[in-house]
Amino acid sequence: VGGEPDDSEKTVREHLRGVIAAEIERGTPALWLVLIGHGTFDGRETKFNVRGPDFTDGELAEWLKPFKGTLVVVNTASSSAPFVEALAGENRIIVTATKSAHEIFYPRFGEHFARAIGGLEAADLDQDGQVSLLEAFLYAGHEVKVFFEKEGRIATEHALLDDNGDQRGVRVEEF
Repeated sequence: VGGEPDDSEKTVREHLRGVIAAEIERGTPALWLVLIGHGTFDGRETKFNVRGPDFTDGELAEWLKPFKGTLVVVNTASSSAPFVEALAGENRIIVTATKSAHEIFYPRFGEHFARAIGGLEAADLDQDGQVSLLEAFLYAGHEVKVFFEKEGRIATEHALLDDNGDQRGVRVEEF
């Protein structure tokens, strides 16, 4: 959703909302939503940026509220941490590139996460021939840490994963 403009009058925001509603209506047992792009925080509100009107963490939570199946949301954007609190719950796994809305700089987490979840052998920690969500999270977090260390920079992103619904998330270093 949102890669190329379609012929309809719908904005990306409206299109995404419609896709989510359709999946809920179909009774989809599991839904993955991967947000790739840029996020912003203005001191009050966190948004995921799309062509046309952006959407907030609260709006996405409202759209997904009726979903009863297993939900995985991976937000690889800057300022993504508030999505953990907004979306966490039973049967939900929320991954964000940042630990705070104030982590506003370009995050590298998504690049590493995408390679890992795609089946990167180095990310398959238990060597079972597949890369789990947790393994991809751990691999990507480790690679981000290595990047900042090699560059001699202070880390400006710290990924979170919430899979127990406590709305807090845990950082890679806690595993």
